[in-house]
Amino acid sequence: MPHYTLKQARNLAGLTLAEVGDKVGKTPQTVSAWENGLSSISAYDFLFLCRLYGMKSDQIILPL
Repeated sequence: MPHYTLKQARNLAGLTLAEVGDKVGKTPQTVSAWENGLSSISAYDFLFLCRLYGMKSDQIILPL
């Protein structure tokens, strides 16, 4: 099973930072911070993104 970063998963889903932010109720800057490891993502938001991107949680690698 392939693994993807948050950014790769978003791009594969064909979504912009703004679109993801709108759907999750966060700013595009927050989503970017998650993708770049500058801010921690909650378990709730992570699972929401997994569903949004159509991936299982073990397919997405979170930055350290």
